Amino acid sequence: MATQPFGSLTTSYTVSVAGKNGDEVVTSYTPASAVYTLANQASTPTIGTPTTSTLPITINVNSNPAATTYAVYNFTDSNYLDANGASTSTAVYSTTSTLGSSFAATGLSPNTAYEFTVIARNEGGVDAATSTASTETYTNPTVPTTVVGTANGQTSLIVSWSANSNPAGTLYQLYNYTTDAAVGTTTSTSYTVTGLTAGTSYQFKVRAQYQSDDTTYTSYSDVSTAVSTAAVASTVSMNLGLAESATFKLSASGDTHTATVNSVVEGVSANLTIASTPVTQDFNLNEATNLTSLGITVTVTEAGSNYAVFTLSTYTAPSSGGGGGGVLSATKPTFSSFTINGGAKTTNSRIVTLNIKAQGAVLMVLSNSSDFDSYSYESYLENKVWTLTPGNGTKTVYIRLRSSSGGEIAINQSIIVDDKGVDTNTQTLPTTPTTPSSITPSTYTFTQFLTYGMRSNEVKQLQIRLQELGYLSKSIRSFHSCCCNQTSKRSQPPTTSWLCWTRNKSSVKQLYHYFRHHYYYPCYTSRHCSYQNFHPYLHLHPIPHLRYA
Repeated sequence: MATQPFGSLTTSYTVSVAGKNGDEVVTSYTPASAVYTLANQASTPTIGTPTTSTLPITINVNSNPAATTYAVYNFTDSNYLDANGASTSTAVYSTTSTLGSSFAATGLSPNTAYEFTVIARNEGGVDAATSTASTETYTNPTVPTTVVGTANGQTSLIVSWSANSNPAGTLYQLYNYTTDAAVGTTTSTSYTVTGLTAGTSYQFKVRAQYQSDDTTYTSYSDVSTAVSTAAVASTVSMNLGLAESATFKLSASGDTHTATVNSVVEGVSANLTIASTPVTQDFNLNEATNLTSLGITVTVTEAGSNYAVFTLSTYTAPSSGGGGGGVLSATKPTFSSFTINGGAKTTNSRIVTLNIKAQGAVLMVLSNSSDFDSYSYESYLENKVWTLTPGNGTKTVYIRLRSSSGGEIAINQSIIVDDKGVDTNTQTLPTTPTTPSSITPSTYTFTQFLTYGMRSNEVKQLQIRLQELGYLSKSIRSFHSCCCNQTSKRSQPPTTSWLCWTRNKSSVKQLYHYFRHHYYYPCYTSRHCSYQNFHPYLHLHPIPHLRYA
């Protein structure tokens, strides 16, 4: 039977069907029945101005008559809305006169995106197709509450707050009310503030960012109650998360150190780095460990899944005498000599070698200034390559030595830098040899660290550059082939390994000074920067990215 069109939307029509015989004679009619035309598909709903828990919804009827009913569906939460905008598990159909042309979805979560659809139904109870979903719209975030600060050592505070129903992923900005400065942002509801002053009171406030634009913020929370960092004392306690660091000072030595949590085995131990001179090791739960080189005792009191709580206290060496106990006073190291470049009076290079002779020293700190600002203790060495301050004139190097018991002694030495005079430095920088005419100078940028045993284009490029500089006299092919077996005089097949040239200590020493002069530090860290560490056959420290043209 053909489909017959009707004129109006969701309108009732009475219909009966006639039957004909083979002679095309109507023989009967079916009883009449009422049939409604379908409603139009509702247009995309429009969302109005949000609050923290509501979103106004405008139903766009798309020319449907007033008797048409509509169900509103929360596409995000997979539930329907009743006539009051509250969530319900079953569809509730109402006319727009009941709902109003715009009504609000209620009970929504703050700072959350929502979408809605609308289903139109005719008077016969038949649904039209569901509308397209509304534009994703966020509710507003709420203002964080209950901001609390907790002391966390001498230079750190842990600030926490309530999300106030904001969802995970909400970004918060922490503000130091005391110093009138923003501290930082986080999606957590706590923040470890560092770089504070010991024995000082601080207050904080927090605000939440709108996820609708990732720019706008709520107003700030109420200011927290004042809380103070710990004063400098003989003991300090810290609570740090993984990879977090904080500085501290113990009253006995007055030195500033840094503590960092590297890893934690929950309920068992924590791996910490304590510096100035870095000491990294595992500290078992509730076991006091004495770091005699630093004069510090470390005790981990709590090892969580991703944090550690520990105390740091002044270590005092026990007395070896009898009777009532007591402690020994710290023994100071004894200087034998301290010279620069073996006692030279002048140099035409800022790069010098410090010669240090002392008894009982385990740590040392060097500086070009008497306040030792920004310098840290390192292991005691008798010879140390050092860079003087720029310019000509008298340069003074200051050194402080520390014994295992914490005793210290300081001394300084001077040398005159005159880059126009005769250099008495026993470790002069080599001049760059003339590039062989048969080789075109290279332009190359290294993209990886070079270490002992590497076989790569990076190594080959370094070999080419060394030959251009005159450090290699053999051809590239013979140089590649020079890595001989120690038990055989026969050369191995051509390779890009650079093991062979590193066996010549004097050449490496000269090469080290060249790279140090032209590329600043050729070693992995300045702390390990000496030609011995540059020698990758003896030490496996990598050489960092070099760039030459």
